Amino acid sequence: MGVRSYLTPFYALPKLFLEGPAAAGAIGLINAIANLGGFAGPWALGTLSKRTGSYAAGFVYLAITTALAGVCILVLRAYYRRRTA
Repeated sequence: MGVRSYLTPFYALPKLFLEGPAAAGAIGLINAIANLGGFAGPWALGTLSKRTGSYAAGFVYLAITTALAGVCILVLRAYYRRRTA
């Protein structure tokens, strides 16, 4: 349940600091990158499990990329708070 809970706030982020067509373009870019991730994640999991003989390396990769995405959101949040303060 918690894995997909990020979707609604994540798609609302561009409206915080962009307006009009720029916000729409940012949401489109987010969608395009998400579609690439829908390909790259399973591909990386399969490749790493094939090379190592275990799914552990693939799941570590997915956990690291998820953590990096969280860090990016926290950095963006701090930037937004400084900008509006």
